[in-house]
Amino acid sequence: MQARYTIKTERLVLVSLDRELTSMVRDFRMRNREFHAPWTPLRNHLYFDERSIRKQLHLEEQYAGQKQHIRFAILPPSQDTMLGSVNLNNIVFGAFQSCHLGYSLDEQAQGNGYMREALAAAVDFAFSTLKLHRVEANIMPRNDASIRVVEKLGFEREGYMRKYLRIHGNWEDHLQFVKFNE
Repeated sequence: MQARYTIKTERLVLVSLDRELTSMVRDFRMRNREFHAPWTPLRNHLYFDERSIRKQLHLEEQYAGQKQHIRFAILPPSQDTMLGSVNLNNIVFGAFQSCHLGYSLDEQAQGNGYMREALAAAVDFAFSTLKLHRVEANIMPRNDASIRVVEKLGFEREGYMRKYLRIHGNWEDHLQFVKFNE
């Protein structure tokens, strides 16, 4: 098993996902299946299957160890349930030094400022630990809550991408937001 990254904030613990969290990830996915559907790609039954999740998390351990992709579980201090996730995807070093940011939050945890707190910690990790220059978040224009969160964190709108990602079976436009490591 690769080393686990852990970030502590005032109210949360972010832990890089690994196979030990398989049941917690499955519970999170099942609880939020309908709630997340409008914002995610179509999911088949394997996305919710414990064995498939364990295999995926094994790959994620390897990706995190190679600093290619790091996905954090957002946990309360008790670390007994998963409140959400923050992903640093497509990490590229060299001249680019950048990554894409992805995130999701449990329906019952909405409105508590958890995502803002978790994203701030993950972006700080990207800048201070990974030494990245740029973090990019791409958000559907109708996702007002997500746009507000990144704007509060100092992300700037950089562009508009037509038919950028296939979400819930449709090619969706996205707004591109960027934060630089000054």
